Amino acid sequence: MTFEKLELLVLGTAVCCFGFFRWPKSAYELIRPRFAIPFLFWLATFLPMISYGDPYTESNVYQRAREDSGRTAAFFIMTCLLGFWVGFASPIGVYLAKPMALVTNKLPIRPQRFGILAYLVGGFSLFLIAILNGPAFLGLEGGGPLIQLPESLGRPVAVIMVIGTAVSAAALGASWPAKGSQSLFGNAFRLLFLLALCTPNMAMFSRGSALPVLICFAAFSVRHRRLNWVVAILAVGFTALCGHAGLAGRGVMGHYAGVFPYLQFLFTESLSRWDEMFSIFTGAVDAYTPLCVTMQAVKSTDIHAVTWTDWLLIHIPIPYSWGFQPELTTDLSYFIRGASARWYTLGLFGDLWAHFGWAGWAVMAVLGMLYRMLDHLIIGQDLFDEHDHLNPYMFLMFTSYYAMMVGLFNNFRSWTTLFFYPLFLTVAILLVFRFFIAHRSQENVDGSLDYRAAG
Repeated sequence: MTFEKLELLVLGTAVCCFGFFRWPKSAYELIRPRFAIPFLFWLATFLPMISYGDPYTESNVYQRAREDSGRTAAFFIMTCLLGFWVGFASPIGVYLAKPMALVTNKLPIRPQRFGILAYLVGGFSLFLIAILNGPAFLGLEGGGPLIQLPESLGRPVAVIMVIGTAVSAAALGASWPAKGSQSLFGNAFRLLFLLALCTPNMAMFSRGSALPVLICFAAFSVRHRRLNWVVAILAVGFTALCGHAGLAGRGVMGHYAGVFPYLQFLFTESLSRWDEMFSIFTGAVDAYTPLCVTMQAVKSTDIHAVTWTDWLLIHIPIPYSWGFQPELTTDLSYFIRGASARWYTLGLFGDLWAHFGWAGWAVMAVLGMLYRMLDHLIIGQDLFDEHDHLNPYMFLMFTSYYAMMVGLFNNFRSWTTLFFYPLFLTVAILLVFRFFIAHRSQENVDGSLDYRAAG
């Protein structure tokens, strides 16, 4: 590592650690958005800077982009992080949280019900994926989808299925018993189901195939109010292996080859490269290189970026099928012109640079406000309360982290849909519960509603 890269890494890490000015009470508190979101930024940008990852590409266009725009990209990321902290520190997020806090209360954790929810939601999502893709989902030849959806419904259904696997993974983690109450058969069944939740992303050779594993681990930690570092290391290691299989395998098997080709590549190729674990991991989580490539592309060619107005319209969280929004035409293939050009995405930071340049920090300030809203909703209900109750917005916190990871690897619209759709759904369910179910509950002395009585 050169001295300049070391300086950028240290400076970027320092900006990511601003949340530690208020030191966490315990390791468990690190799941809060003010720690988790900057860590995801660091993981996807400054960590890959160490090796200038992506060692699996044959073209050197990526390396040239990192060398020519790497320094500018690092400072742009730091500027965006500062914008995030400005938004997070502002009181706007707290004001946004106040009306949402009126329709919630602590929900009792009934492990059996959470387990049923996990299997029902996850099972339905997997069943829907199977019948809509047919044998191609597994990578088998012959036969098309069992049900042919109209093209206008394809994207909304895909988003619902992605959210379903995330919610199922969170519910599975919340229902997972503590160490003393576990059985060998029960753990084996839960692990197999958790791996099944990873298959939708495996079928498309996504680098985020193992994200349900991380969501499940986070939910388990929230349920039992502790972090198991051994399990955390295993989960991160599995995520790195799946990331390598997704990135390297799509060039060998095809981007949408199916589950069985993905598993074949994982066991025959990825597992044999433990000596490359660090480069595999940094290559799998690399959102730094797409930003560098975007910067180079903007300088040298037309990437079909949309106007500011169209970009904002595109990111209104409503389905594309409604026909209200313009089309997002930004494409890096005009610059890359290689075998992987068709599938190469800008990433969240690249998307901001292509459309706003250095002004992208202002958009990141809005993200800071929204994550401050989540932080307030969660901490306002006491993060360290007794472990037999759960703030319903915890599920929203998990899906928001999933949204950020997907957005970092794809584009800003990916974050928008995966953040706001679960938000709307959560608030809608809580409103229905409050006005149509909770009226039968008993009212506490302080005026809050005891949802246990309603159950």
